[in-house]
Amino acid sequence: MESHLMGLTIDFGMGFVCFDAASKAVLWRYKFSQLKGSSDDGKSKIKFLFQNQDTKLIEAKELEFSNLFAVLHCIHSFFAAKVACLDPLFVGSQGAAAAAVASAAAAVSCTAPMGKMKFSI
Repeated sequence: MESHLMGLTIDFGMGFVCFDAASKAVLWRYKFSQLKGSSDDGKSKIKFLFQNQDTKLIEAKELEFSNLFAVLHCIHSFFAAKVACLDPLFVGSQGAAAAAVASAAAAVSCTAPMGKMKFSI
């Protein structure tokens, strides 16, 4: 399998977007709801399992990162924030602070090109 430099953006609105680092052309894009599973090898590779909306088939996408644990931390943080923002009991129990976090979270994105991490708020 040929490898080349790509970027991965994880965004509340767009979901997972993989793009070519040189041309910025989108290679694939999936919503959070399409992620059906993921795994990593503990070293550098992450495998995502997404369900195709049209065919309902599972599509595997494997990416390699030089900074795997930073990428995993970013992904886990997104899932925790997404669940917290969607849980009405959690949001209600947090009052004004939760409202501020929820509105700020909608604008957060994480871009992880191979070998680099970029957090944008």
